Amino acid sequence: MHATDIGEVSVVFATQFGWHILEVLERRVADLTEENLNNLALRALHSRQFEEALQDWLQEIREEAFVKIVYTP
Repeated sequence: MHATDIGEVSVVFATQFGWHILEVLERRVADLTEENLNNLALRALHSRQFEEALQDWLQEIREEAFVKIVYTP
């Protein structure tokens, strides 16, 4: 990816997710300051905690749910 110049299309390459090609439209400078890295880590942690809480809540309401199926041909 880093060897492909702006405006060029890469050669086909494989990853764990399958086969890919990419076109480089632009390059940006990454903000690797400690403050930004800390914010990224906090967001990832909050996202993980939210997902865990959501799954726990969904499991809880599924266990408490009452479903009555009435079949009439």
